[in-house]
Amino acid sequence: VGGLGSDCYVLASEFIGPSWQSRTGNAQAAIFAVGGTLLAPVALCMPGWRSLALVSALPAAAYVPVFLLGVAESPRWLLAQGRADEAARVLLRVGVVNGATAQGTPPPKLATSGGGGGGGGAGAPTSGRDEAAGELRCGAVGRLCSTAALRRRTGVMVLCWFAASFSYYGLSLNAGNLEGLGP
Repeated sequence: VGGLGSDCYVLASEFIGPSWQSRTGNAQAAIFAVGGTLLAPVALCMPGWRSLALVSALPAAAYVPVFLLGVAESPRWLLAQGRADEAARVLLRVGVVNGATAQGTPPPKLATSGGGGGGGGAGAPTSGRDEAAGELRCGAVGRLCSTAALRRRTGVMVLCWFAASFSYYGLSLNAGNLEGLGP
């Protein structure tokens, strides 16, 4: 249940476009904050921690069937796996739902980044995909430090993540020691 919100946001951001990504990210954060705020009054109504855990998991558990049955596979992931035809079908289905394309239009040809230009032979894309997958496994983290700009961005993101996590968990776990909350 804990990773469902992040997964939903990442998948949704593929389809909503850059102009709405900040709004949806803020909405997700707001929903998290509202849920955390409502947790205290709900906890007062619950007889024990087990019932509180069950009640607080029910809203997220309701999304699991929707997520599993209603959300298509990520087109970016499909392309990374060399499954361009499936990625094109997903994008076509999204276009039909959004009214951006007519139903029945043949899926467009999508090129994969590791396949050497999206050739037509059965053997060529597979070998390119295998090489790209090996390169991705070995050097994806290393690429974060490949240029000065990426090193700076990675460092700033790690620092921000650490500061936010330290503040959030530090305040949450130390709330009982704050002045004025004692007996």
